[in-house]
Amino acid sequence: MRFWVVLLTLITFKAHALDLQYFKFTHNPTYSSTDNALLNNGLVRNDYPWLLNVAYDYVKTPLSVEKDNNRDRELVKNMQSLSFGGAWHPTDALLIGVRTRFSRLKSDESGTYLGDTFVDGIWKFYEEGRNAIALHPRLTLPTGSNDYTTQSSKVGGYLGFNFERKFDWFQAVINLGYSREPGAQLSLGPDFTKIDYRDAVFTAIGTMFPLVENWALNLEAYRYNNFSGNQHPNEFYAGIRHQINYDWAGFGGIATGGLIDESSNDYRFSLGLKWYPGEEKKTMEKAAPILVADKKPEPVLTKREQVLKKESDLHGKLILQQNVYFANGSTVLNALSQALLSKMAAKVKGKENSLTIILEGFASTAGNPDSNLILSQKRATTVKTYLKAQGVGDTNIKNVAYGDSRAEAGVDDSLNRKVMMRVYSK
Repeated sequence: MRFWVVLLTLITFKAHALDLQYFKFTHNPTYSSTDNALLNNGLVRNDYPWLLNVAYDYVKTPLSVEKDNNRDRELVKNMQSLSFGGAWHPTDALLIGVRTRFSRLKSDESGTYLGDTFVDGIWKFYEEGRNAIALHPRLTLPTGSNDYTTQSSKVGGYLGFNFERKFDWFQAVINLGYSREPGAQLSLGPDFTKIDYRDAVFTAIGTMFPLVENWALNLEAYRYNNFSGNQHPNEFYAGIRHQINYDWAGFGGIATGGLIDESSNDYRFSLGLKWYPGEEKKTMEKAAPILVADKKPEPVLTKREQVLKKESDLHGKLILQQNVYFANGSTVLNALSQALLSKMAAKVKGKENSLTIILEGFASTAGNPDSNLILSQKRATTVKTYLKAQGVGDTNIKNVAYGDSRAEAGVDDSLNRKVMMRVYSK
């Protein structure tokens, strides 16, 4: 978000100063440029090789000056921006993002300009269970229009750390870093407080709370504590994130904040889209083969294949199957799982009397067997409860829990934290 933040400079409204966030998952640098989540088993999908996003922002009073501890002049009355960003995942632990924008200013000297370009690198050097930490450097490249910049030839930067944690029912990230923007200062004379954004400590917190189906609530805040002057850009944001489908997500929200603590109270409105195509996990198991009696010897079935064959003989034809995955120690459905289950529910709703739905709960070998059995039972119950909330009758829903007794060896633990759902038609 940071749009008031670096409103660095400006007799002529420096492009770099008007730094509008591209994706409103949070105002901190972890998500602001690329919507990149650190945790592999978190609430935001990060298995994409690359992404593109676009956002529109309207900002009220992104730059003002102070006289006698009160706002005296609005140098920029409002600003509209169209932002573009992209990112590439060369490895699971590394992300490289690039972003820029076009902005329209309303002021005494209104105009439209191309903004500076930001290059972000996020290196996740630690991930354990529900926690992850990343190093985040960023470069500011002076690509902004000279007509609206006072330091167009100077390169700026940021260096910080991002800490992310997944809780049972929400996800949070904290950022702490140092921002250096040489030449980012403005003075209108001895009667006015000097604006100096050259050096600052940046702190931010962002949270995501799953709502219904594929909707989520974002509550976020940030602050720049500048080493000089009394303008410390800050903001609180509330917004909605919508997982449109596997490859598309949308966002929109409203924020309030300001530059001068004593006398500033402005707002921002934003909305946008993110496109991050990826290889959807192959969660569908192969159904047991239909055996045709002939002269050849009947193949020997595995224990699992025998179970599936008995189910088919008892309940009818297998028509749908889906795996739903959970984070370590969690029974909470993430946004992607909710979207998958909603599609399944839409297909079976109203046909329950002729269908049988089997829900098998599993857990990884982390933890003790007794706790894992209870955990797998709760996961199956969570899926059943969600299906009921979508209007699916539970008359023919059958729950089974195995704990870690049937955890697959030689695979990542995340693939054993699941509920396997199968739908049979009589």
